[in-house]
This record gives sequence, C-alpha cells and structure tokens, in this order.
Amino acid sequence: MSAEEFPKGLAVKLGEMDKSLKSLETTLDPILSIPLEESYQSMSPLDRARYDLVSAYAVNSLFWVYLRTRGEDAREHGIKGELDRLKTSMLRVKDVVDRAKAMRVDQPAAKRMVSKSLWQAKDRTRPTPGDGKRQTGDKPEPSAKRKKNASQAKK
Repeated sequence: MSAEEFPKGLAVKLGEMDKSLKSLETTLDPILSIPLEESYQSMSPLDRARYDLVSAYAVNSLFWVYLRTRGEDAREHGIKGELDRLKTSMLRVKDVVDRAKAMRVDQPAAKRMVSKSLWQAKDRTRPTPGDGKRQTGDKPEPSAKRKKNASQAKK
C-alpha cells in the first residue's frame, strides 16, 4: 500500500496513538527500570495489591485495544469479563482504604461526654421510713387516726 492510498484521517489517528504510546513509555520508564523484586520489598501489602491490579488492568486494556484494532468485537470476548473482575477488585481495595481512613469514635471519651452532659439530681440523702426526718416537698404521712377514718368512709 502506498502513501497515496493510505487514508489521511487514519494517519492522523495513528500519529496521535504513536504520541500517546511514547508518552506512556516515558511515564512507565522509571517504574520498569527497577526490578519488580526490589519494588515489592519497599511496598506495603496494600500497595502491592494496587500495583498488581493496575498492571493486570493495563495489560488487559492493551489486549482489548489489540482486539479492537483487528476488528473483533471485544465485548463478546472473555476479556470483558476479566476487565469487570479487575474493576470489582479495585473497588474492594478502595473500600479497604476508605475504611482505614474513616474516623473512629473514642468510646471512653464519648461516654464521659454523655455522662457529664446529662442532668443528674443533686445528692440528697433520702430519709428512710420511720426516721422522722422530712424533706421539703414531701407530703406528711397521714396519722393512724386519719387512715382509719378514711378507710371507714370508703365503705
């Protein structure tokens, strides 16, 4: 195929794709220059999971692009299910990170705050029955004579 037969619109898109791939290559060069074993040693387990998920997603996405360039329907291929599975895993990792960042309640402090803010009756010693002391606001006990008259009147 000669240069004259090559569609101009496609040439522009291929040029943009070439620029994007070169940009991707420059971005990934620092990561790819270090051996994976050394990178893994300095990573936390959560970072390792993220790294593995992003790597797998990138490879699967490139395969998706490859299928599309060949004219195949990638939506009907098994790669679609794999990409969905990786997205679900990424969401689970995000949930773990969000839970770790969530604020926690200091329960002892919360209990102290609630107990201090609640109304509490003043500490008064209540008289025990028959000790003869009355507090203000208490009604006097009816005398035995009044009790007897009140019970007879009810009959």
